[in-house]
Amino acid sequence: MILLDTNFLIRSLIKDSQEASWILQWMKTDQRFVTSSLCWYEFLCGPVNDQQIALVSNIIEKNFADVTQATSTIAAKLWNSIGRNRNHRFDSLIAASAIEHNFELATSNLTDFKLFQPYGLKLVNEFSS
Repeated sequence: MILLDTNFLIRSLIKDSQEASWILQWMKTDQRFVTSSLCWYEFLCGPVNDQQIALVSNIIEKNFADVTQATSTIAAKLWNSIGRNRNHRFDSLIAASAIEHNFELATSNLTDFKLFQPYGLKLVNEFSS
């Protein structure tokens, strides 16, 4: 299963975007998707309309990785390990969700999320070329 970062959720709505193209290709291989409750919150902050919310909700099949106590513990360890940069607090939670559930993370923000790879984060990298 692939965890879609907020930027993938947003860009899945943009016709001919690289992210939308990858999602369509993955769907052809019966790939399934999930997002973290934090990414869903960021996505819903919009601007998005009801139709866009329904479309993205269908893509992820209403699969959410909730932020739990275990997620929070992993995220805190990640954040402390990468130097406690405030800009990476949400990223730490998103990475922790992927690590906790052994999901690959699809993100357009590879630079920031590569910081978490030494700690177990698996990034989908087909679209990074």
